[in-house]
Amino acid sequence: MSRSSNGGCEAARDPYINVTALFHDKLDIDVKLDVNEEHKVVTIRMNKAEARS
Repeated sequence: MSRSSNGGCEAARDPYINVTALFHDKLDIDVKLDVNEEHKVVTIRMNKAEARS
């Protein structure tokens, strides 16, 4: 992620890890998140990734 920090021209570092990419790349698992704003619930679905050719 790139953005300015404190009005300067230096790029800010984003300390967060893309967990969905990590699961997909390292464990071959697809992660899908569904957010229900009305009920304040997040559903996480994890499935083995489709066979790659």
